[in-house]
Amino acid sequence: MEPHRTNVIIFPKVREVAEAAERAKQEAKERGHAKRARLSAGAKQAAATIGTGALATVLYLVFLILWWLRGPVRFLLGLASFASLITLPIMWLGLDSANKTHIMLSVTGVGLGASALMWFYDALLMRLAPEPILFST
Repeated sequence: MEPHRTNVIIFPKVREVAEAAERAKQEAKERGHAKRARLSAGAKQAAATIGTGALATVLYLVFLILWWLRGPVRFLLGLASFASLITLPIMWLGLDSANKTHIMLSVTGVGLGASALMWFYDALLMRLAPEPILFST
């Protein structure tokens, strides 16, 4: 049997040119991927910046509304706390009821709860504040 023969004549120069063209096409493709990756990273950074700015704006608006309501909220909570503080000794001395302990514990709970809510409200405002703040009252 004869070895496999073919009529195709291979020209070495043509093969080199074809390989060079293939390499150039591959490099162009890689440059395109790199450019898209850079654009994608830039788009991600822009979206992150816009999202951060929008979140900061919403938090600042919430802070301003809560800051505006701080006076009335503290007044009402302080009134409840003070009223329970004044009511406790009066009830202890003057109330003669079967469920005196339950009533006094409820009034104590209202007073301590109002004080805790005042503290929590101020802590929330300090947390939302865009800059560190100190409260005068």
